[in-house]
Amino acid sequence: MKAIWKGALSFGLVHIPVRLYPAVSRHQLHFRLLHKKCKSPVRYKKFCPACKLDLEEEDIVKGYEYQKDKFVLLDDDELSETQAAQENIQIKSFHALSEIDPVYFEKTYFLDAPGGGAKAYGLLLQALTEKGTVAVASFQLRSKNSLCLVRPYGALLSLTTLLYADEIRSPEELSSGPVQATEEELKMAHVLIDELTEPFQPEKYNDEQQLAMEKIISQKLKGQEVVEAPAPGTGQVIDLMEALRESVEATHSTKKRARKK
Repeated sequence: MKAIWKGALSFGLVHIPVRLYPAVSRHQLHFRLLHKKCKSPVRYKKFCPACKLDLEEEDIVKGYEYQKDKFVLLDDDELSETQAAQENIQIKSFHALSEIDPVYFEKTYFLDAPGGGAKAYGLLLQALTEKGTVAVASFQLRSKNSLCLVRPYGALLSLTTLLYADEIRSPEELSSGPVQATEEELKMAHVLIDELTEPFQPEKYNDEQQLAMEKIISQKLKGQEVVEAPAPGTGQVIDLMEALRESVEATHSTKKRARKK
């Protein structure tokens, strides 16, 4: 892996030289847009509709639209004034992981410590693991100041960028409150949850849509005919209790068959 950031992880007076690596490698198919007639890739141009001109990079400035079609212009020097340089990952506080709702999680990276920082790095990793705590810190990545979470991930420390509180929308904008379930419905829902409760094994799950797209592409490359599978029916659920009961029975039967194998 190639490091995308180098700096230091600081807590108190301890400074640990670290490198930052992306923790995720997305397996996602990327499609190019082509001209239907000649199959040439489509190009995108920066175009000014008022002047009827194609623009080069030096012809473009940044503007904040404060009203419809009204802008405040900002040059690179003015933008750089807002970016307070922060070379270190500065730990601010420690918390139980359960205190931080996953809605704040954004993107995860791995941290490692080259050379001389290994001992202090190992000390922090072991201390966090034994205490069962995580660290909230701040740092700057690609000229953007970010809040982040530093926590143990196996034999490494991971860093997850966090959203700020004012970036999370209030659920009250959408919800008028839960509808009260009957005691019998709630009891059956608990049974269904118990039936489906098991240790989390992420390797059990696959991106079925991606696998299907890869199969179609493979068939097309081999010159095979592509057959579209019929869409499943979408019947309406009329009786909530009956739907819960059927779900419990189906889940129980599936588990029994799995145990027999």
